[in-house]
Amino acid sequence: MNDFKIGDNIEEQTPEQLTIKRNKSRKFAVIIVVIISLLIGITTFLVSNAIFNRKEPEQEIDYSVDIKDENVQILYKYVTYGTRGIRNDKYTKEKEVTIDSFNNDEKFFYALQFAQPGDFEYTGEVNSEKKKIYLITDKTIKKYMQLYFGPNIKYKNDTVLSYPFSFKINGMNVGNMKYSDSKGGFETTFTSFQDELKKEEIKNDVVGKLESAKTDKNNKLILTEKVVYITINKNEDKTYKIEIYKDYNKEIRLDQKTVTNLDDKIDISNLENTSTIEYTFALNGTTYYFESSRIIV
Repeated sequence: MNDFKIGDNIEEQTPEQLTIKRNKSRKFAVIIVVIISLLIGITTFLVSNAIFNRKEPEQEIDYSVDIKDENVQILYKYVTYGTRGIRNDKYTKEKEVTIDSFNNDEKFFYALQFAQPGDFEYTGEVNSEKKKIYLITDKTIKKYMQLYFGPNIKYKNDTVLSYPFSFKINGMNVGNMKYSDSKGGFETTFTSFQDELKKEEIKNDVVGKLESAKTDKNNKLILTEKVVYITINKNEDKTYKIEIYKDYNKEIRLDQKTVTNLDDKIDISNLENTSTIEYTFALNGTTYYFESSRIIV
């Protein structure tokens, strides 16, 4: 039997082999250290970034405006304007309205609401009926057009108008207007008077209530109006039957009532399912002008 000696089956390694092996071990250790360092660094960055660069939740901006605000009240009068005590049905009839929706006469109708007696200068002339001829200039007309419709409004002067103003000149308030190219404005004679309609003469009307106002990120001002459409008929017993509808065509009736006095205002505050009109006004410098409207049914 051969004697067994420890190391008999172990391969002897040369010094060069031992050096290579030690170098490999050192490289492996360095790689492990680098990986651990990277992991620690990334973890530290992520934790620090989460702590120090934490984004606060964005606060919602309240764009609401008090409906008693002066601008709001002025602009609401712009769109509810009418003559003889009845508002015009442009905005209450058409589902969507933009500047392009207006014909030439409608542009004059809304722009001339700003006219004042001092805008009409007596020319020293009279017409065939001995009525004084006054002149309202192109400059004044343009100013009122841009006040209502903004700086890019286009309109034609070659038109004849009969316009009931909110004031009287020589005891008359209906101005017959015809453009004079040579004089640079509208020659106007005041020849008749139109009073407001009496309550019992009104058969159809719109009742509106300004609900809210707000601005948006583009500094536009948006008014929201609650509206209903009514018919008024006189009964044989001298009372009045009032029917209240959601829509202009009066197909969806919301309520009806009988009243003895038409001077009593119709309160629509508690009515549900009414239509809503949204009016949008844009800024020209510091002045708002009409941009669009839409009916929300």
